[in-house]
Amino acid sequence: MHQRHLAGLATATVLALAASLPLPAAAAEADTLYVDNTKAAGCSDTGPGSASQPLCTVQAAADRVQPGQTVKVAAAKYSEQVTLTRSGTPGKPISFVGGRLRDGVSGMPTVTYRKADSGTFEHGFVLNGVHDVTVSGFAVSGRQESFLLTDTQRVTVDSNYVANGDAQRTAAIRLTGAGSDITVSRNLVKASGTNMVVVDPGVKRVVLTTNAIDNQSGAGGIRITDSPGTVVTSNTVSSVCGPALALLGDSSGATVKNNVLAASYLAERAAAQCDTGQAVKMRVSPPSAEGTVADFNVATASRGAAVYDWAGATYADATTLHRSHPELVGHDINTDPGYQEDANTAVHLGGAAPAIDSADPSAPGQLSTDVLGFHPIDDPHVANTGTSFADRGAMEFTTSSHSFQIASPGSIPTGTEVTFQASHQDIWSPVISIRYDFGDGTSAVAESDSPVQHSYASAGSYELNTLATMANGDTVTAHRTQLVKEPGPLIAGQFATRSWQYPLSYSILLQGTASPWSIRSVTFDFGDGSPVESSVQSAEHIYAQPGDYTVTATVTDAGGRTEKVSQLVHAVYQPTTFHAMAPTRITDTRTGTPLRAGQSITLSTNQTPWFDQSPSAVVLNVTAISKNSDGHLTVYPAGSDRPQTSNLNVVAGRAVPNLVTVPVSANGSVTIFNSSGDVDVVVDRFGYYSASTETGDRFTPTPPRRLVDTRDSRKLDPAEARPVKVAGVGGIPANAASVVLNLTATEADSDTYLAVLPGGQTSPSTSNLNPVPGRDVSNQVIVPIGPDGTVNLYNNNGTTHAILDVFGYYAPDGQGLFTPTTPRRLLDTRETRSPLGTDGTRSLAIGGQGGVPADATAAVLNVTATETTADSFLTVWPHGSGRPNTSNVNFPPNSTVPNHVITPLGTNGTADLYNHVGSTQVVADLFGYFTKG
Repeated sequence: MHQRHLAGLATATVLALAASLPLPAAAAEADTLYVDNTKAAGCSDTGPGSASQPLCTVQAAADRVQPGQTVKVAAAKYSEQVTLTRSGTPGKPISFVGGRLRDGVSGMPTVTYRKADSGTFEHGFVLNGVHDVTVSGFAVSGRQESFLLTDTQRVTVDSNYVANGDAQRTAAIRLTGAGSDITVSRNLVKASGTNMVVVDPGVKRVVLTTNAIDNQSGAGGIRITDSPGTVVTSNTVSSVCGPALALLGDSSGATVKNNVLAASYLAERAAAQCDTGQAVKMRVSPPSAEGTVADFNVATASRGAAVYDWAGATYADATTLHRSHPELVGHDINTDPGYQEDANTAVHLGGAAPAIDSADPSAPGQLSTDVLGFHPIDDPHVANTGTSFADRGAMEFTTSSHSFQIASPGSIPTGTEVTFQASHQDIWSPVISIRYDFGDGTSAVAESDSPVQHSYASAGSYELNTLATMANGDTVTAHRTQLVKEPGPLIAGQFATRSWQYPLSYSILLQGTASPWSIRSVTFDFGDGSPVESSVQSAEHIYAQPGDYTVTATVTDAGGRTEKVSQLVHAVYQPTTFHAMAPTRITDTRTGTPLRAGQSITLSTNQTPWFDQSPSAVVLNVTAISKNSDGHLTVYPAGSDRPQTSNLNVVAGRAVPNLVTVPVSANGSVTIFNSSGDVDVVVDRFGYYSASTETGDRFTPTPPRRLVDTRDSRKLDPAEARPVKVAGVGGIPANAASVVLNLTATEADSDTYLAVLPGGQTSPSTSNLNPVPGRDVSNQVIVPIGPDGTVNLYNNNGTTHAILDVFGYYAPDGQGLFTPTTPRRLLDTRETRSPLGTDGTRSLAIGGQGGVPADATAAVLNVTATETTADSFLTVWPHGSGRPNTSNVNFPPNSTVPNHVITPLGTNGTADLYNHVGSTQVVADLFGYFTKG
């Protein structure tokens, strides 16, 4: 869609558009007075008013201007009312010239006026009893009339921007007194008030043409009273509470053609302000109807009101009016005019609007250009329904308003001939020629849009300007800065890298790149088979897994030369804090299809929003229910290589849970692999780790300690939620947010499940452990502590004993930050056939090994007992301290049982493993570690 662009009316446009308005002929220096109050101008109201020493105020120029002179006013703010009392002559008019409406307010002189001491409001331009005067190219804002013309003759008000009015003002532009031969043309009026343009009784021979009027208070548009013979042509008027056009009194013999009269979306929004309801679009009094011609208008009613009030009768539409008056409105259109929302005015047309290519070009007062100076143009997407391809209303729907582009390297070396190409995409009028001004005193003209060649002799910064002339008469300028440098080599520069928002993500910036040519492209090869070509010298990349990667950047300049630079990037996980979450079930395949042997499932662990940051790792409770085979599950970051580790060892016909801490991919996903058989998988989320260390909790390990053993009191009953005091007990401080526990069930008399809940919660939606009669089972738990400092131990069915051992806590002022690692195997006694026997121990060196720092304070492990020979348990504790009276893994003979273990490390970064009775092989996998920070 080729929308009309009016946003530049608020700010200066980068690509300026050439003037096509009829401005006064160029005058000699003596015939021009200059006004410029900018600081650099050095103005003086007592000076000559020359270009080198301009006047400071527009009023000073008005007080001395002579017939035939032009007052040229620079773009700046002038806080004054300008009163004109001097006149030109028919052959020598006085012209006040500012900027161009097309360039926007920042390119125009702005006249603002304010409340006078008398309590009345000042005006913008006041023309009293003058003749042969033109005022063009000013932005005028204030509370009363921006232009007040009293008793004036042969005066033109053209191409001005009127805005920021007051809803109580009676007009934005007013013609009053015994005036005659006045033209109000191509003004953009965006204001509030009872009416926008008012012609009072006694003013004769007025032409109102090609004005865009947007009454944003919803009141009236143009009001003409007792002014016969007025021409109202090609205006776009938005109003709702008052008529868009009113011919009152005896304003007979008027011409009303090619206008768009309809409420904009802003006026409709203000309709509630109407005291008497919505008004018709065109009101013509009985005396004014005599000899008045109306046709080729777009007139659309507001909210059910009639469109026309003609000679005392109302008509719902053009069809009924034309039936009563066949000489009228035979070509009027009463459909939505197709206004488009715009930052400055709401009355410009969109594509396929009914006003496009449907006007009568022979209408009196029809101008050769629209409100912004664009010529009529044939829209190839719209069938012509008028007598030419001119558009109705003040604004031509045209591609000439689109920006031209100048293609060339942004920087070039001296003495090198370079191609310059100015282009305009999808234009409806062919380009006849383009003139290039290279900024070094030379120029060239290309036919059509052909490219030109040019070289610069000296280094520097040059302003390159083009002027394109189109077949329909529109001219468009574009400009850019061309840098020219001395010849030299291409230098690829060097890298600067930093970790980014997501895990294993890096922002890579290439610094120090240099060439006399502009850089055309940079191709980044991140060393993992994922090259990216960029138009800028920076890129972000996320690695699938930790490792050392060689990043290479290949730099290509506009001269076709290439250079490479490389750097080794160590992709590692960053230290993180813990964020506990309410336990949430994120998948349960029992309601669908089980995981087949050799299959994987990828889960988004952030199906509900994370609290604050993108997660680096997630804490899950994964339960496997095997239907027909023993096997194992492996949980790992989605998109990375599957590690040679396991998280759960599946037993046919049983539900086996285990806590899992695992890194996630950039989008928070993990993959679960099933080694054999058909397995249903239930996954519950308990929290996550985030690299933002300004929020979240830190982990403090404590010596393993038994917190509660129901064998010392009584079993848990069915559906019982037994509170257990945690905060303030056994080294857990009162401000602890979450606690790390090992939960063991023993002596269960039926199949059940246990859940550890925050204090105050008694009904779980997730589970932590699935006991069965005749077996001791255990699982680690990370659970938030309730407001009362407790957690609740819940049993679903039957009765069972439960044991809780504490291994540490999370608090805002805790000691350690967690760094996840790709799952890695630390120990497998099966490789050396050296199981742990009765009372057997084994030291496990973790700190200082495989990327784990020597000062690591704790480790996150998955410890598995396999090939067991007796009912027994494993205990993990920090090396160098006494073995605690706790357990981590409880297992029967001839079984494979895993458990998640967060264990403190001894001063040498080592943990010890202990087996109670019988013998067992032990497998230990690392999932991360804690360091002080």
